[in-house]
Amino acid sequence: MTEAKEKKNTDQPKKEKHDQLIQNWQENKLQVLLSSTAYTLIIIAILGGLGYIADEHLGTKPALFIAGLIMGYPITQAIIYKKMSKLKVK
Repeated sequence: MTEAKEKKNTDQPKKEKHDQLIQNWQENKLQVLLSSTAYTLIIIAILGGLGYIADEHLGTKPALFIAGLIMGYPITQAIIYKKMSKLKVK
């Protein structure tokens, strides 16, 4: 019986932390939207910039630039999904 109580007591801080994360997310929906947008724009800009630089050196304009832009979006969505999955209700 004491083992069950100890396990419940150790799970309590995790549940409280999870509940706090959910509450913070619900209170800050605009902040979540803006940070998601920022992630998207920054990663697309970085990969597009790297593609542009590679195009300049390799003479393949604009193939790598376009590839960087196209690859940026799914990579960004994977990062955002990974961050948001921490908030998923268990």
